[in-house]
Amino acid sequence: MTEKVKGYISSNYEVELGDSIRRIFVLNDMDCPTCVRSLADFAKEQIDNPGSMILINSRGSNIDLESFEELRKINPNILIRHKVENEDSIFSKMGVIYLNNAEVDSIVKVDISNLVGFIREYK
Repeated sequence: MTEKVKGYISSNYEVELGDSIRRIFVLNDMDCPTCVRSLADFAKEQIDNPGSMILINSRGSNIDLESFEELRKINPNILIRHKVENEDSIFSKMGVIYLNNAEVDSIVKVDISNLVGFIREYK
């Protein structure tokens, strides 16, 4: 799984995944609009943590890409791709990929059923 994540980031964002990254927030337009906006806002709050990265696959229908573009000017760990990921993969749904020593430790899919609980536990 680790090579799949690294390969995806390298080929789609032209960035190598650094060893300091501990969590990757995956955002896209494919889930319920309110959930997408909520997780995007939460991820934005977490990006100052140097171990966080945000991957965005969006045309901007549910995510305020302009605000992320502004943040990206000062934080290279925000990666934006103006395309929706349609294939069934870990990158086609919202979630968080946790890494330990640059290896995928776990993947948490976030959707309407667990969004509030996820944010509460994370804080």
